[in-house]
Amino acid sequence: MALSPCSECLNETSTLATSCPQCGAPGEAFRYERSGVGTPLQTIQKTSKRLKGWKAAWASMSILGLSCSLVDIHSGEWLRIGLLLISIGTVALTWIKVRIWWHHG
Repeated sequence: MALSPCSECLNETSTLATSCPQCGAPGEAFRYERSGVGTPLQTIQKTSKRLKGWKAAWASMSILGLSCSLVDIHSGEWLRIGLLLISIGTVALTWIKVRIWWHHG
């Protein structure tokens, strides 16, 4: 067990500590694997880009529907189109969120 200065407060901290006891900054053990190899940890993306793309598309549809319904509040046609787009977008967003939850818990 070696001591190294904390990157935030310069307090001497163990290299095996996950965080500095004084300021709480992440320590060396938090940044690197404990295997001793010294390779940085990688964050794995759980949600696929395809699902994120669909989520963005349906959210855009809902926003477009909101703007359509606010364009001319007195005209019934734009209001119906806007409400239809909002409804479709909301249902599709809910479906995408359920798919993401189902696949990734």
